[in-house]
Order: sequence, then structure tokens, then C-alpha cells
Amino acid sequence: MRLLFNICIGSLFIWQLGFSQTDFYQAQNLSVIKEGTSLVNPWAGGINVPQISPIDLNGDNILDIVIFDKNGDQINCYINHGTEGLLDYHYAPEYNIKFPELEDWVLLRDYNCDDNIDIFTSNGGAINVYKNMITGNDLSFQLVDTILTNRGGLETNLYVSTVDIPHIGDLDADGDLDILTFGVVGSNVEWHKNNSIEMFENCDSLNFILEDDCWGDFSENFSDNSVTLDNCDAFRPLQQTTEKYTDSEKNNLKHAGSTVTAIDLTGDSYFDLLLGDVTFNNLVMLKNSAPASSALMIDQETQFPSSSESVNLQKFPAAYYFDVNNDNIKDLIVTPNGNNVSTNHKNVWYYKNESLSDELNFNLIKKDAFSDQMIEVGSGANPVFFDYNNDGLMDLIIGNYGYYTEGGNFNSQLALYKNIGSESVPEFEWVTDDYEELGLLNFDNNISPTFGDIDGDNDLDMLVGDANGKLHLLTNIFIDNQSNFFINTIDYFDIDVGSFASPFLVDLDRDNDLDLIIGSRQGQIFYYDNQGSSTEPNFILSSELLGNIDLIDPIYGTAYTTPKVIDGENGYELYVGTEKGPVYHYINIDNNLTGEFQLVNDSIQLYSKGVRTAPAVYDLNNDGFNDMLLGTYTGGIHLMWGGEVPSFQLSEQVHITIDIFPNPSEGIINIRQADLFSEFQIYSIDGKLCHIRPSQDYIDLSHLSDGIYFIRAKRKKGGVSYNKIYLN
Repeated sequence: MRLLFNICIGSLFIWQLGFSQTDFYQAQNLSVIKEGTSLVNPWAGGINVPQISPIDLNGDNILDIVIFDKNGDQINCYINHGTEGLLDYHYAPEYNIKFPELEDWVLLRDYNCDDNIDIFTSNGGAINVYKNMITGNDLSFQLVDTILTNRGGLETNLYVSTVDIPHIGDLDADGDLDILTFGVVGSNVEWHKNNSIEMFENCDSLNFILEDDCWGDFSENFSDNSVTLDNCDAFRPLQQTTEKYTDSEKNNLKHAGSTVTAIDLTGDSYFDLLLGDVTFNNLVMLKNSAPASSALMIDQETQFPSSSESVNLQKFPAAYYFDVNNDNIKDLIVTPNGNNVSTNHKNVWYYKNESLSDELNFNLIKKDAFSDQMIEVGSGANPVFFDYNNDGLMDLIIGNYGYYTEGGNFNSQLALYKNIGSESVPEFEWVTDDYEELGLLNFDNNISPTFGDIDGDNDLDMLVGDANGKLHLLTNIFIDNQSNFFINTIDYFDIDVGSFASPFLVDLDRDNDLDLIIGSRQGQIFYYDNQGSSTEPNFILSSELLGNIDLIDPIYGTAYTTPKVIDGENGYELYVGTEKGPVYHYINIDNNLTGEFQLVNDSIQLYSKGVRTAPAVYDLNNDGFNDMLLGTYTGGIHLMWGGEVPSFQLSEQVHITIDIFPNPSEGIINIRQADLFSEFQIYSIDGKLCHIRPSQDYIDLSHLSDGIYFIRAKRKKGGVSYNKIYLN
């Protein structure tokens, strides 16, 4: 795409497209059926480590939900249609971009009593609060402050481990929100009392004091998740606690990780506790016998709830208490909180509150709430189009990193969704989560499939890459008009790209035999030229940096590239998914296999954040535009229809100009506050895209000619920022 910069006045840029381009926009309107039922949210992107809170997103006075997924720090919003007795939530990704960048843990609570639910979230070991500034149905948030607490006369950040989830609620019934959390050291729960009402006669402040450093008079064992009642490490004085916080290096104790939820389970107006531990699968219930000011835990239940199937959820369970099914009675949701060490499917346990008295009675209804309405393959979804039954319609194969198993490992499989629609109206139907039973073959994790006729017998064989960087060949024997795959060669041609091989078969040099390109964890794309024939291939490494593409993240040193090639009207086009989420599109490939491919600046309207993305591109609805299915590491798929942006003027309102120095520069441009941005794009004065990089605190442009350029910086919170660059 070429962009013409017509006007630059202050912060308003007017851009004009030099020609039309392919545009992708996120959508939900492609039907997926599973076991006879149409999925409500098939393209929501999966769920791995969810933290769930209610909030009114659209101002209709019905509480919707936000699912914050710790795996990738993703916000996903669902509008509640409010049908009584049902989980009636519909994916609404357009609300995702209304939220700021959040990390580690997120709880939504109304702290200022204005009936608009605000954000509490992690800021390292501290807590940030964002105020809900909704106007009508226009949702927005504003950072209020980092919470401080008075700890024995010392004002410090109110510490919450990035691993933990605290309890935030009104414990003493005074009208403002208090906080329960484990401290940085020790095994006791701290009560940080909010004195907003007492001091200001309103709840519009966050004024905390450490009221009790051993709330409930119990301690948690460091080696397991057992609890010792009536024990506070000999009731150490507040001064000792303060000293531990100010000089924690002198202390060998270290809090491992816990989730805390306070609920009045018995109707006696005293808050009981549900505790989850980082290394265990159960919730421990502690029975409280006194009000918040003198809380005393007198009994414990290690298999909670006893009224139904007890929580047994790998690993590190957390409980959320709100009305899930629109019957005005609060229910219980339990999810894992361990990133990459927890169950990544059937991991949202929904307990309906069926109480007929003051004592709560939770009954397990399902273990896959919300995720049962979406495509969900555990972790690391990698979609591939493949007509498995030879009916002329592209079916959907989804590879994955794996399903988490009880032993702490991952089992990789292929899911199959059959296309039962038509050429213009596709519709997918779930067939199996373990196509060809590859899950039984003990391949390494991260099965990444590609299909092509390697042996020249007119059916498509399968190559799979794995996390060890190796490839394996499965030969296709076509029987009864369906593909049947059989293991042919393990460690195919002894190809090894280091780790996380993501292969794609394509006749890249157009010599009538299939070649191989392979993405990798390291970021480059390997090219293996087939120097054999269409029936007897011989793959020889031709390049370790195809197209001069190197998408490695400068901080993490990885990229997890997932390349896919299509044959477009003007030749081959390459799409590459990456670890941080952006999908890169390259052209100028034909007759340029030893040169540098040209990066295309497609417009991809995607409201859903994802990591380790994997694109599959094909014209699904036969409208002349390629569409995209985008796999994410949370185990799901996002749908994006292709379209065309017409040649007319587009405007972008910018409120902040990106701060760069030195300017003019001889080539190295430094970026102030680079952490506010996700990606930098550099354009020449005539609008040609010259350079693109993920966010970092500097950009090396020494390879560009002297002149005037423009930097376009995508902001993490939405929107873009600009500036001119002068190179000399």
C-alpha cells in the first residue's frame, strides 16, 4: 500500500490511499455447529487463564462480563442479553479497545459508589485503579492512582503479588471497598481497611490503612495449602511486619501464591474465605465466626463445595462470586490462575447457587462455561485449510500446542471442522478434537500441520512440525473419498530449525515441485528448496533468512513465526503470525527468493489482542477477497472477512505526537515512552512503507537514504501517534 500525506496540521493527519488494498475486519457471522447446536461465540479466541468480572459495558443496566486472560494479558468483552436462567453472553470485541493495557490480575469493582464499575489491576507489586468514565454508552477509563496504605505510620504501596488475586469488597459494611491480600512475606492474610467514608463521608477516595496483619487468625502452610487455625506466627506485632516489608532481603520467608475470595457462605453476616494455592487443585473454605473487626476462622473444609463435586482444577484455582445466569442470585465461577501450568480446556467451572435458605448451596452445572460456545483447542491454535473429504469445500484443521494433562505435560492434537456450507456461504461443523488420532502418536508439543502432494499420487500428504524444530511425514491413502494418514517418516530429511517448526508446503520457485518454508521460535523463516522431483523430493536448505525477514523481539529474543503463502493475482503473498500478535504481509516474492520481500501495510481491524498468532488465508465466501482465520495461543480462532478499502481520503485524529530524538538524525532514532506503543511504521514522503518494527526504545534507520520520513506509532491503548523524521 502507498499512502500520500496531503495535510499535516498539528495532530490531525489526512491520508489518501494511492490504490485500493485488501482489508481485513473482525466478524462473528460464520456459523459453527457442534453436536447439533450452533455455537454462540465460535470466533471469540479461546480461554486459558481467565479472570472474570461483571460490568455494564453498554449502559443498558444489565451486567455484562469481562474475561481477562492472564495468558497474553488479554481483555475480552461479552454483552449479556439477559435471558433469565441462562448464560446469555455474546462476544463483543469492539469493547475490548475501550480498556487500558492491563496485566497479571484484573478485578472490576465500583469503588466510588457511582454505579459504574471501575478497574483494579496489578502494577508490578502494587495496585492501579482506573475510574469508569462512561457517558451514555460510551465506555472509557481514566487512571486514578496507585493505591497506598498506611502500615504502622509508613505510607507504602499496597502490595499484591503479581501471582496472587486479592479480595476487593466492603468487609466492614461501611460503604467503601476494603482489600484482603497475602503480604510479600509470611503466610497471613492482611486486611487493608478503606477509611474513605470515615474521613470524607463519601466513598470517592482510596484511603487505606493496614487494620489487621493476620485477619481471621490463621496461617497458611508454606509447603502445602493446609491452614493452621488460631495461629498468626505467634501474633507478631505490626512493627515486625513493617520491618519485614522495608527490609525483606533479611527474611527467608516468601509468599508463593494465593487467591482470596470472601463470601458470607452461611448467612450469618460474617465473611468466610475461599483460598486457592499456586501448587494445588482445590479450594480451601475457612469458616468465620466474627465480624471483620475481629474475624476468627474456626473451621476449614479442604474439599469445597461439599454439596457438589468439589473443585479439582489444575492448577491454582480462583473463585468469582456474581450472578452468572440472570436469576438475581449470585453464583460461583472457579478458574485456574497459573499461567502455562494450568488446565487450558474445560477450565471454567460454573456452580449454580441453588440455595433455599441463608446458607449458600453451590451445584456444579458445567466445567466449560463460556468456552463451550467457542472453538477451543487448549493452547496454541494453528488453523489450516484442507479439503479432507474432497467435496470442493475447504474444511478446517486446527493444530495446537497442546491440551494440559494431569501430569503437567501437554498433549498435541489436530481438531477437524467440516465445511457443510456452500462455496458462497461456508459453515463449519465440529467432527473431532483428535483428527487421525495424532494425539496417540506421542509427537512433541506444538503440532503444526501443512498439506501437499509430496509423492505425486494426486492426494495431499501431511507434514507436521513440532516444538523440537523437527518435521514428520504422514502419507495420505485416499479411501472412500476421504483422506487417511499413516506415519511415513519421523524426523523428515533430518530437518531441524531449532524449535517450534511451523512448516508450509508451496512451490515457491515455480518449478513444479513443492518446496518448504518453515517458521521458528527464533524469528526467521527457513527455505528448503526441493531439488528432487514432484514424486521423489529432496529438500535442501537454501536460506535461513527467507526474504530477509527477521521478526525477532528485541527484548525476549523470540518471535514464533508462523508463515502461510497464498497465490494472489500478482504472484505469491506471504502472511506471517508472530509471538506478540501482529500479522505481517509480504509481496514481491516471485523471482526474488534471494532478495528482500516487500512489506505491505494491510489494514487489519482486529479488536482482540492475541499472542503467538497463526494466520490461515483463503477466500472462504467466494467474493473475490481473501479472508483470514487467526489462531491465538489461548486456543481459539478469530474470524476476519476480507474486503476492499476504496480510494478515498481517510482521517486519523491524533492527540499525542510521538516524542523522538535526535531529530534530525544520522540514522538512530530514540523513542521516549516506547512502552506506550506496540509497533512503529516508517513511511517515505510519498507514502511508501519503508520499515516496520515491534515497539522498542530505538529504531535503526541507517539503511534509509537521507530525507524526510514519517513515523506512525500504534498505541497499545488504541489510536496512533505521528511525527516527522529528518535523516541526514
